This record gives sequence, C-alpha cells and structure tokens, in this order.
Amino acid sequence: MTKPAARAAAAPSTFRIALAVTLTAIVSLALLLAPRPSHAAADTELVGKWISDKNDPAMDYSIAAGTAPGAFVLMVPAKALGGKAGETVILQRTSAGRFETVKGSVLRGSFTVTGPKHAEFKAMENTKQSFHIIDQLLERP
Repeated sequence: MTKPAARAAAAPSTFRIALAVTLTAIVSLALLLAPRPSHAAADTELVGKWISDKNDPAMDYSIAAGTAPGAFVLMVPAKALGGKAGETVILQRTSAGRFETVKGSVLRGSFTVTGPKHAEFKAMENTKQSFHIIDQLLERP
C-alpha cells in the first residue's frame, strides 16, 4: 500500500487579494465612465449638408453642431417651406439616430437617421399665415 503524500495548502496572501480587488474596481470604473464612441461617430456623420433633390440645390438642408451635447441646428431651406425665408430649428437627441425639435419652435418635427448616409425629416408648421407639412427623404452627397 502506498503512503499518502503530505500536501500543504498555500493560502493566498492578503496583499494580493487587496491588489486584485482594487485593480478590478479601478478598471470597472474607468470602463463605466469612458465616453461611448458610437454617439460621437454618429454626431460627426450627422453634421453637414443633406440633399433631397440632386438637381435642385435650393432644397439642400444643413446641420451644424449645437451648443449643448446632443443638440444640433438644422437649417430648413425656404423652398421646402414654400416661402421666401428658410427656418432654423434646434434638434435634440431623443434616442440613437433620432432627433426632435425642441418644444416651442414654430416648425415642429423629427429627424431620423434611417441608414448610412440616409435620413428622413418630417415636420409641420402651423401659423396664422400658413400651414406646411414637410416629409423629405434626405441623403448625404
């Protein structure tokens, strides 16, 4: 019969345990607070010129970055409104790829990114002088 060998159980040191817990907490916190690149990339792709008709530059929309994070300034062409002057509206992010005009603006609507370089703009303007509905499919040139 063979004799059982004596084995010593090595206990992990308290220093190593404390170091592992501390490093795990620091890495978890860093990942939690890191900026998400998906919104930043989408924001840079949103800013610029959007066209609804390649043969009519008077129907070009333009988007610029706003003053607050997730806010943008949309310049609606005059021809889309059927008037002499265009309209500038503030868009606020409501979800990924979807933006809506802020409350209180004359032109109320939404801007939705439907695919790479494609978007849809739906809006309504109701004033004493006129009533307009805009439903445009837009694309990046």
